[in-house]
Amino acid sequence: MVELEFESGQWSNITTAGQYSASGMSVGGSAQFVPSFGKAGILVLLGGDTPLSTFSSGNTLRSLSNITVYDPTSKLWYSQTATGDVPASRIDICIAGAQSTNSSTYEIFVYGGWIGSFSSTDNSDSHNVYILTLPAFRWIRAAASTLPRAGSSCQVVNSQMISFGGWDPTGTLPFTTADPFTYGVGVFDLTSLSWNNGFNASARPYMRSDLVTAFYAKNALSPASWDNPLLAAVFANSSATQATTSATGAPTSLPTPSGSSSSNPSQTASATSLGPIIGSVIGGVVLIAALTALWWFCFRNRKSPPSQPAELEPQQTIINPKPERMVELGPPRPWELNTPNEAPRELDTGAPQNPTGPVVYHEVHG
Repeated sequence: MVELEFESGQWSNITTAGQYSASGMSVGGSAQFVPSFGKAGILVLLGGDTPLSTFSSGNTLRSLSNITVYDPTSKLWYSQTATGDVPASRIDICIAGAQSTNSSTYEIFVYGGWIGSFSSTDNSDSHNVYILTLPAFRWIRAAASTLPRAGSSCQVVNSQMISFGGWDPTGTLPFTTADPFTYGVGVFDLTSLSWNNGFNASARPYMRSDLVTAFYAKNALSPASWDNPLLAAVFANSSATQATTSATGAPTSLPTPSGSSSSNPSQTASATSLGPIIGSVIGGVVLIAALTALWWFCFRNRKSPPSQPAELEPQQTIINPKPERMVELGPPRPWELNTPNEAPRELDTGAPQNPTGPVVYHEVHG
């Protein structure tokens, strides 16, 4: 197995000799990454053919009751016995996984596969869908079935598993048989455990089926016994919440390295959630105080009357924008009109009373 470190961009070769298989060889197996367990997630390997030297399809199939787990943090391999409705050994299976809403469990769905030879009898189980639920390592078979497929690819989208491609392993001419699904795409509802006629783009997020919920309502999260106590420690020290709630509502903790449960899971849950609660309360108080101050500032400015411009005091000096022309009055002249209190009289011509020459008289009319 090869591993790519994204931060450094380095490839490394991780040997599986004596771990996943005695020879380190594997053909037709599948691996599913499970992010909710372990410090950085784990790899779960299922099925496949592990020949000792020369490969011969179907001769050395791995049992699906023996589940191989790889921890990329410690780079250690583990194996754990699975119980329940264990499917028959096979290769080229369709595999996909989904995490429960509270991250307490993870379900791996397996559809199809074949034993390595074309036979309608030996490959008849490839039309079923099986569920491996973790951390209980329990196999559960879904009631719904469809036409058998092998070599198909699967992907989970919300609560749906999409199956694409593959072939029919039950016939003598598997690559000439028409695909049973429309456009070669099969849609399986992971909650109702039924095959649908088409893809639902508005499907809700994944929720555990009634079969899985009913199992955890009567059983613990962990298996009855761990094949390796160190594997129990990997699941106990995981990214999932250590104190989880089962389907019955009772808090149930993941196993400790010794395989026993925590003596007081409620205290563990309280200690785990106390820090986030305190931080949320403090943050809420600060936010409310900031909003109150902002409201008071806006309210105060709105209530204050607008400032009036200062009135100018009246001026004592009146300035005439159009000053009149000053005319100096002299003594009355003979030809000026009489005042209203004087009797009418003829205007004086202004001629001298004793003229030395001819006198000219002007008649004034009216």
